[in-house]
Amino acid sequence: MDDVTVEWSQDRYKECTDKLSNFLARQVGYAKADITFMPISAQSTIGIKDRVPKKLAPWYDGPSLLEFLDNLKSLERKVKAPFMMPINVSVFQHTFCHS
Repeated sequence: MDDVTVEWSQDRYKECTDKLSNFLARQVGYAKADITFMPISAQSTIGIKDRVPKKLAPWYDGPSLLEFLDNLKSLERKVKAPFMMPINVSVFQHTFCHS
């Protein structure tokens, strides 16, 4: 919502969220039910800690980002399961012997 072309417009918000949700569902494979959007302004911190004021976006009646994160369901931690560690990068060193 920080971009000057948006100005807290519901039409522009809907256009962006429709395009992004279609991309995430079709190209990335997320279920649309698992995708949540909310209008926030990172530069002015609107919608991050406190809810978006009605004077800015009367069309939005949802939580702030922190409220949403606080209410997420916690994942089940399997303490007795085998240890698994993801490996993001692997480096192979090749050595050459010259005689």
